[in-house]
Amino acid sequence: MIVRSVPSHRTDYVIGLVLLVLSLALPARPAVFTVPFDNGELRRIEAVETAIAGQPYVPLAGIVQELGGEWRVEAKQAEIKLFGATALLEAGTRRVFLQEQQYDLGATVEQLGDMLYLSVADVAPFFLQCFRIPLKHEAAPVPADPAEATNLLEEMAQPVAPAEEQPAFRLATVILDPGHGGSDAGIQIPGGAMEKEVALQIARQVARLLKEQSQLAVHLTRDADVPLSEQDRGRFCREHEGDLLVSIHCASSTSQKHHGVNVYYGVDIPAPAEGRPMFSRNLRTGQNTMRESGAAAQAIAQAAAQACSIPLQGVHALPMKLFAALDLPGVLVEVGYLSNPAEANVLATADYQQKLAQGIATGIVQAAKGQGGQP
Repeated sequence: MIVRSVPSHRTDYVIGLVLLVLSLALPARPAVFTVPFDNGELRRIEAVETAIAGQPYVPLAGIVQELGGEWRVEAKQAEIKLFGATALLEAGTRRVFLQEQQYDLGATVEQLGDMLYLSVADVAPFFLQCFRIPLKHEAAPVPADPAEATNLLEEMAQPVAPAEEQPAFRLATVILDPGHGGSDAGIQIPGGAMEKEVALQIARQVARLLKEQSQLAVHLTRDADVPLSEQDRGRFCREHEGDLLVSIHCASSTSQKHHGVNVYYGVDIPAPAEGRPMFSRNLRTGQNTMRESGAAAQAIAQAAAQACSIPLQGVHALPMKLFAALDLPGVLVEVGYLSNPAEANVLATADYQQKLAQGIATGIVQAAKGQGGQP
């Protein structure tokens, strides 16, 4: 185990040299990732797997380049630009900065020479969280060492039981969160709709429908084109004593053929030494927020897809910093792909936004009924 003290150029050089020696002492093998592209086939991306401190790591630059992104390294920091989004990483930390948001990896970013390495278990969640790219880590063709890291999404995603089997929780106040805002436009296709605008219009419609069709109290984190940090959104939820947060976004993909609805909810990950797990229990109700979030995600996903007669691309379990600090159930709905020209066009229309809003509202009401709420 390497103990880091106050960094210096000499210390960084020695640490990098030690890590390099440790990595070369073990046989390298390729880590294989797949991602769907326009031709309908899965593109294979291989990266040389290197053992660092007993865990499998891969260099990140090669994967970024394979996906058509830009990579720049300066000192211990790396800047990645891909599909209109920019992520910043720093060696020796777990922090990833994306616009005005911060996302924590499961393991620290490591540096060997002038190259930054990411834990194999963090690669798929990183690209999904930061760039909405459904990169998948393929299982090794040979039995893996039990001590090796596993794919975090595969490990944490568990089937969600039907709503009636979930323990009841109080669902009286819904917080609707239109993603992005202000200088953070989110996904933006040249000459087309901006994610922040689509999200706000749909959220306003969902709020109106819930007020008309239920007894749920509804609040919007923003009702104008203003910037909001994760801290601002979390503070808003606490001030309004929210029981469920529904954050509305759009999606983007390497393939223009992808279309439909994706819904995400937070999952627990092992607690770091200095803190608790990301998800534990709702401080006000005492219920398990991960279980509640999963049930709500299922209801909203099915209702939204059905309302627009579009594919449900999936209900995904993912560690998300937005939900981690809330201590209440949270769901993130990606209403469609702006990278799909046809879907981007309809997402900008009032009629389609109304259909999506009705589906989301219906799902929320169904979740409230299934969880013992009073819609």
